[in-house]
Amino acid sequence: MRKGWAGTFIVLIVALSVFIAAPRLAYADNPIAPYTLDLKVIDWSTQVTSNFGVGLFDFFDPSESWTTGMLGGDARWYMTGRLGLHVNYMGGNEGGIVFGVPCAGPDTGAESCSGSDHVWSGDVFYDLTAHGPDTGSLRIFTGYGELQMNQSQTFTGEFGGTFTTTATSNGFRYGLDFSLPLGKSNFALTGGYAWYPSNSTTASVSETGFNPVSMSGSAPARDYQLGLEWASPTGLTAGVGYRWASADSGINGIAPLSFQGAFVDLGYRF
Repeated sequence: MRKGWAGTFIVLIVALSVFIAAPRLAYADNPIAPYTLDLKVIDWSTQVTSNFGVGLFDFFDPSESWTTGMLGGDARWYMTGRLGLHVNYMGGNEGGIVFGVPCAGPDTGAESCSGSDHVWSGDVFYDLTAHGPDTGSLRIFTGYGELQMNQSQTFTGEFGGTFTTTATSNGFRYGLDFSLPLGKSNFALTGGYAWYPSNSTTASVSETGFNPVSMSGSAPARDYQLGLEWASPTGLTAGVGYRWASADSGINGIAPLSFQGAFVDLGYRF
């Protein structure tokens, strides 16, 4: 808990320092038009690590990894003045699942492996800056979010069946994000940090013909991102960046569920 508060405080101080120390630009001359609604389509290529799938039974290696190409969207709406709503959803199918050995193959006896993941959040934010969303912002927010993985292994033959794992971490969160214009150009540095003080984590494993096994815990989670955004005076936007979201399990022997990777986005402001 203390680490979370310390991380939030440090990020807030750094962000405020950047805004205060930055040259006092003629924001009114910035070419980016004002907006009240910002919509984006996002492609996030993630590398995922965990051991929810195998850690419950300590099969093979206790670490597990895979890739998930997530596609999703982001919507930010300034409802009135500086107050607004922000929603983000990312989801996709898993590939290249490995836990010490390939998930499917002669080492495990599995015919096939598949899975899906998602990360979503919904927040209420308040913009602390006087110059508004058209030229730069420093926003504080609070809301709710979730990270989830689903996996299944299919076995054939006399003892054929399906081995299914689901792990979910969700809870309330708070944090800040910013958009800092780079001079009078069409580019801005963007970033954000969200802290989940005490997520509720559940993990369940079921296999055909057997009773399911489930465990639960409570632990922190966090979500960082940093990017570069271009915006056209017509409303079109494009961006690139890197995002890392990780949830501790709070379950003895189960490692954090971690998503990280580069993203690209394309959007429009109204």
